[in-house]
Amino acid sequence: MKNNKKVLSVALAGALAFGSMGAAFAAVPEDVKGTDYETAVERLAALDILKGYEDGTFRPDRTITRAEFATVVVRALGLESSAKASMGTTSFNDVASNHWASGYINIASGLKVVNGRGDGVFDPEAPVKYEEAVTMLVRALGYEPAAKAKGGYPNGYLVVAGQEDITDDVNGVIGLASERGIVAQLVDNSLEVPMMVQVGYGDEAKFVKSGTDGTDKETLLVDKLDVEYTEDVLTFTDSQKDDNKVSIGSKELEVMEGFNFEGLKDVNVKAYFNDDDILVSYEAQDDVYVDAVEINVDGDDVEVKLVGMDKTYNVADDTRMDLSGLTDGEEFEYAKVIIEDGKVVALDTIASFDGYILVEDVDGDVISGHEEELNLDDYTVMKDGVEISASDIKEGDVVFYNDSKDFAEVYTKTITGKVEDVLTDQFTIDGVEYNYEGAFYLDSDSEKSTTDLEDKVSDMEDKETTIYVNRQGEVVLVDVDEDAEETGTVVGLLDGKIKSYSNRGETYYGVDVINKDGKEVSYDAEFDEDLIAGDEDLDAISGLVELKIDVDGNLEEIVVLDSKDVANVDVDDNYAGGFKLDDSALVFNTEKYTDDAEDIKISAWGDVDFDEAIAATVYAEDGVVKYMVVQDADNDAEDVTTEKALVTEVKKVSGKDELRIKAYVGGEEKVFYTDTNEKLTIEDIDNDSATGLDMDDAKALVGKIVELDIDDETGKVVNESAIAVIDGTTLADGTVKVSKKEIVSGETTYRLISDAKVFEVDGTDVEVMSVSDIDFTDYTVTVIEDEAGTAFVKYVILTPASK
Repeated sequence: MKNNKKVLSVALAGALAFGSMGAAFAAVPEDVKGTDYETAVERLAALDILKGYEDGTFRPDRTITRAEFATVVVRALGLESSAKASMGTTSFNDVASNHWASGYINIASGLKVVNGRGDGVFDPEAPVKYEEAVTMLVRALGYEPAAKAKGGYPNGYLVVAGQEDITDDVNGVIGLASERGIVAQLVDNSLEVPMMVQVGYGDEAKFVKSGTDGTDKETLLVDKLDVEYTEDVLTFTDSQKDDNKVSIGSKELEVMEGFNFEGLKDVNVKAYFNDDDILVSYEAQDDVYVDAVEINVDGDDVEVKLVGMDKTYNVADDTRMDLSGLTDGEEFEYAKVIIEDGKVVALDTIASFDGYILVEDVDGDVISGHEEELNLDDYTVMKDGVEISASDIKEGDVVFYNDSKDFAEVYTKTITGKVEDVLTDQFTIDGVEYNYEGAFYLDSDSEKSTTDLEDKVSDMEDKETTIYVNRQGEVVLVDVDEDAEETGTVVGLLDGKIKSYSNRGETYYGVDVINKDGKEVSYDAEFDEDLIAGDEDLDAISGLVELKIDVDGNLEEIVVLDSKDVANVDVDDNYAGGFKLDDSALVFNTEKYTDDAEDIKISAWGDVDFDEAIAATVYAEDGVVKYMVVQDADNDAEDVTTEKALVTEVKKVSGKDELRIKAYVGGEEKVFYTDTNEKLTIEDIDNDSATGLDMDDAKALVGKIVELDIDDETGKVVNESAIAVIDGTTLADGTVKVSKKEIVSGETTYRLISDAKVFEVDGTDVEVMSVSDIDFTDYTVTVIEDEAGTAFVKYVILTPASK
């Protein structure tokens, strides 16, 4: 059995070689995962020899008693039923007939596996010592004569155990109690040790190691536990995978939930199975690596280079799959490479990934992070060469995905060090060059961005950073210092006009701005035609500007930001001038400003102290308001929040002419009551002169998107007119970009805002769905914009096509 430590060292080199032995089931106790005991615990549990506790733990550091260990040895000998039948009086004074392990102790002592401590004492509750455990196993395998010939107890038994690999990878200490993890490793090592068998009879009788002197090899695993084995290439069909079955050559075996299907596909394995054809454990006969690969073709010779390992293998003449289509220079971002006798016999590849997500949250099959989302239902998800479920993905993992193949891999490799030698597409960290072309960074809103990446990387020179790299060693995400970037760019409100003046025959610009901290700062720059970006007239420049400042504090460039005048923007509005307005937008309130910078109130839009911006100027980037300058504000607006809501139920309040409305606001279903007014009062159904809603009108709102005005104090619906339905825009067709949360329909790209929700509405039946469920072949797709005409979507309504 290969040492798991070898697996880890290869994985750290950028590739993966997974271990040769594994159990065929998934219920691995969390407290042994990743330890040296994991494989042993898996197999012993599958064989009902040694299991964990009811709480799902194994507790590898806990000691095991002499009675418990005798039980384990008897089970390994396949004598559990005999032990149960032998329960009763024992030859030991301290083991009562009704002791739970009396039958096991009777069998073990009858086979001379245990002898007790002398004077009729077994000491069943004492922790078994390391040398005692080794001695019992050596006796069970028939090697006691050899142990006695080498000095007897304890050293002779320890010598034989070492010769027969019973103590491989076991760190036991003579005189100390054995822990459950050590016991599991000792017993698992013993399962395939050739047992001693008798040859000849009478005076000619002698004991030899099975498999020698013309005898067949006998082991605990095969001959005592009735486990058979076969060796061949592992394959499976989709239907077999659904039924948790695989084929080893022509032999079909059942595997337990969580089996590593994709990791072992096309791998030659030695498979151990019981008489119910259930796979108990397996041993991979091939070397299997996961890495990015490059193909080199020279005549009839084809080479596969594993990029992370920096190792090259030739393709075998006789392969398990057709590899004749490989071409020189071909590259694959992901490949499972199967090596037999030092040559490639199978290759499972992904040419490139569509993208990746740095995971912040996992909800069922849906992973999300930094305004991106991916539903992994029906995806094959791999990590370290092992097939996993979405629930195994953790916050901070990086998940690369390929939509067309429904494939994803968790590969999180980070490098931290000082940035040096920054070029336009690469930099150096600790002497190693990394290509950052096409990489992202997380901006101040924690969204992935590429804007001015080169400048941001340049600002990081000689500073510590952390980068995420893919299997090809290319940077996919770089941690930039947003605070450092701010020292190179100052956004501020011009305090008066940009002035020009002369000094010793040279012309200079004097620029005074009030920055986002409310401080008045001044910069001077020598006249240069390129100082002002664009064709702006010096005398016409006003409002917000962006100043580029070099490392020496000198003004390099003045950028006039694009602006748009807006009016009557309520604090609850989500849009201003057609641009998305988030709470994080920075507001300069100049309402009381004359000549003192302290008169300007600067805050985020979500923290302003007025109710309505009567007159303002907004500065947007990518359709989202980044800054707002308010010239006039009003504090008299009513405290009312307007919500677009999907109604799920409308009922009349008993004894009152009021409605109780259940509706989804965002992804949360809430309950609202209507205020009593002439428009929302429930009138008699048959009263044709009713000015308000009748119950038919009210019930017709179910399954529809409406706009509700909610009083912030009472929480009641206070619409001034009858509640109207928002029809939205029904799309004829479109393409859904799941990771970007976009729908491209015709010439329009609809962007789902951060709290956008998708609903399936079938009559009055409403179900919350995922972005990935948007399918134009199955549904009529209607988008409800957060504000009409903006293409920023609040809700997507999926109506089954049959409707």
